[in-house]
Amino acid sequence: MMKQYIILVSILASVMLGVHSCSRPEGQSVITGNFPSQVGNVVKITKVLPLESIDIDSTIIKGDGMFEFKVISEKASIYTLSISDAPTLYLSLKPEEDMYIVSETSDLSKVMFKERKDLSDYSKISYDFYSTRVYLDSLLSIVRTDPNSSYLTSMLDNELDLHIERLKKESKQFIDEHSASLMSSLALFQTLGKQKVFNLDSDSIYFSRVDSAFIRNYPTNINTKYLHKKLSFHNRNKLKRLAAQERMKIGKKIPVVSIPDMRKRPYKIGVEKDKKQLLYFWSSSDPLSRSMNKDIVSIYEKDNGELPELVTIAMDERRDLWSNAVVNDKLPGVHLSEMQGMKSIISGIYDIPSKLPYFIQIDKDGTILFKGNHLPTE
Repeated sequence: MMKQYIILVSILASVMLGVHSCSRPEGQSVITGNFPSQVGNVVKITKVLPLESIDIDSTIIKGDGMFEFKVISEKASIYTLSISDAPTLYLSLKPEEDMYIVSETSDLSKVMFKERKDLSDYSKISYDFYSTRVYLDSLLSIVRTDPNSSYLTSMLDNELDLHIERLKKESKQFIDEHSASLMSSLALFQTLGKQKVFNLDSDSIYFSRVDSAFIRNYPTNINTKYLHKKLSFHNRNKLKRLAAQERMKIGKKIPVVSIPDMRKRPYKIGVEKDKKQLLYFWSSSDPLSRSMNKDIVSIYEKDNGELPELVTIAMDERRDLWSNAVVNDKLPGVHLSEMQGMKSIISGIYDIPSKLPYFIQIDKDGTILFKGNHLPTE
């Protein structure tokens, strides 16, 4: 009798599990929204990956303001909800985690995510970014009406700097409180215009904090892998830059490097020469470099043999643009280029900054005498 009872219980349990698995697929999350001010509008859900976004579904918000999405994921994921011209809403979900969202205002400036303070807090920051972009775009439209107004341009730059500092402060506070939230990765990579809010060099502590929290909480997540790879690459490059800065100090011998000239013949820098050399790093597409070319031509036209030998090194990628600029600007000296832009080998070895033009003056024996973005005074 007991054996039959156990078999019966097992059968019932199997049936119940079967019913449960049919009613809810494994890994499914249900997102329910209540946006009464958006009745009749289309809401779209998108999955956000580090380098792309994938549209998942869309629906029309019902007459009572309700809508629902069902998503399936094996791992915690980031999603966006988009409604016409309203600001985008961001949320993250673990597999089989349900979400209830309520909008308190018609412009979605106040959105509450039930039992998820990190998402509610991030929605405030996200809306702040959105409204700031709208404001800056309005200023930009004014600047465009008078592009020659240095005052308006300066005002826009100042406004941008002030807002970036403010938004960075808000984002730092969010990361301090929610470093383990996937939203922290979005906070780290926010931009305002073309300018990044966080900088890997000056804000490395925040990148490292989020990286450590993600590794502990989401070790196999794609967002964790992307952030860790980016941070590791940056740290390796930072060590390379520090090593380059050390070997390129004033008074040290410049490393010997061979670079092709215009005829693709190798030219060695750093070997013993008959006179000092001025290494001039420039680009044919850089306006400051082209302006500097005029100054260099003017100076070297008056040279009676006392000036250092000019060696120009173009950080270009197109040979035609490089050669045309040399000819058109009547640039004197020896002309070299690896045709690799700022990714050239010499850029890393000589610690060349991204801001051009740049100069390095060396003595006859290759000793570094001067480095800077301007011509040496001696």
